[in-house]
Amino acid sequence: MKKRATSELKRYARECLLGKYPAVMLAMLISFFLPSILIVPFSVDLPEKLNVDFVIYVIALVIIQILGQLLAAGALRMHLLLAQNQQVVFRDLFWIFRNRPDRFILATVLLYAILAVPIILTGVIIYFFIPDEVMERAVFLLAVILFMIAVELYLIYMFEFIYPLYMEHPEMTIWEGFQTSKSLMHGNKKRLFLLQLSFIGWQILGFCSMGIGFLWIGPYMTQTTANFYLDITGGLDPKGVHMDVSIDEMI
Repeated sequence: MKKRATSELKRYARECLLGKYPAVMLAMLISFFLPSILIVPFSVDLPEKLNVDFVIYVIALVIIQILGQLLAAGALRMHLLLAQNQQVVFRDLFWIFRNRPDRFILATVLLYAILAVPIILTGVIIYFFIPDEVMERAVFLLAVILFMIAVELYLIYMFEFIYPLYMEHPEMTIWEGFQTSKSLMHGNKKRLFLLQLSFIGWQILGFCSMGIGFLWIGPYMTQTTANFYLDITGGLDPKGVHMDVSIDEMI
């Protein structure tokens, strides 16, 4: 399957969002800020010893993080609908909670468990193998942490699209979603990384605007990612989008 260039995916993202920004902006704000607001009543200072309040805080944090992840997936669904020229309304943000939410919740728990493995292993390696010399310790810590970040990113990109797969395939089991996402991203992880990296200039502008610019930049990035998913699955609406043939494919 021919793959569309980054410029084409971005151009189509801008076309999809034209006149549709209010709904996706509101969805982005809720999915981003609601978890932060909900965790406030449970917040506690880090205790010297384990206590009930801290345990409650950790449990609440996990539940609220899962909620935030599901809301973000709901926002992504809105962008998928836009990419396919379908009508989008604000209640689409909560689509997951009306359509077998248990599957999405269990998938999120499994995803978090997978992502926790490199972090735990890094902690174990640092605890048992950290050198005594200050200089060697600094180099060791830097190398181990950079390696952990690389592994985390690899896993994140590998399972980037489990949620839209579950949305499109109600019959798909949780593990099938992970396996299918892994297959889809084979040879596409670098493409997606570079695609998201291409927004670095926009993100800098967003920070320079004290975050206000992200009201437009956030949906733009999510829409482009949604277009990328539909591109690699063959579901992107071809209207207004032409296939770019690379030099390698022409040879």
